[in-house]
Amino acid sequence: MKVTVIKQYIDKYTGEKHFPGEVLSVSAERMAELGRKNVIDKIPVPEEPAPEAPVPKIPELKEEVVEESKKEKKPVTKKRTTRKKG
Repeated sequence: MKVTVIKQYIDKYTGEKHFPGEVLSVSAERMAELGRKNVIDKIPVPEEPAPEAPVPKIPELKEEVVEESKKEKKPVTKKRTTRKKG
């Protein structure tokens, strides 16, 4: 995430000095740490709307389903089960 430094500070992990107006790229966790200390300001990024993917139309598939339902089906028979008595 891109952030702007608003107060001078020394990074505790790298030891680098950062000055006001500097733009940094940091992780969300690090941004939360620095935000609590009020040394950075998040850069607003305009969100681009995701392009909508067109739904593919497959008329052939529908015809195949209709043809399958017209096929003759075998009558359902009961399965015979045997149990041991006794």
